[in-house]
Amino acid sequence: MDRFFQSNAGYILNDLHTWGWMVLLVGVMELAAAYSIFQGGEFGRWFGIVAAGLNAASALMSIRAYPFWGMCLFAIDVLIIYALATYGGRAATT
Repeated sequence: MDRFFQSNAGYILNDLHTWGWMVLLVGVMELAAAYSIFQGGEFGRWFGIVAAGLNAASALMSIRAYPFWGMCLFAIDVLIIYALATYGGRAATT
């Protein structure tokens, strides 16, 4: 992965290893939020909004490397935030 990026590029974070750990941490946070939402917890709704917000910020930071992929992830995160803020936490009624 280091060969794909420019050798003299300045990263927002320290290096690509730090970036990988950050993405892994946000992914684990999203999994924990999803588990809490599926269990019906209200905490998972707000935790999911925070986790999706962090993921949206990380998607915007990766736009220089992958412009289309970064914008797609950002759009999906905005939809997730909207869905959790609007419908999250409510039990489905039939």
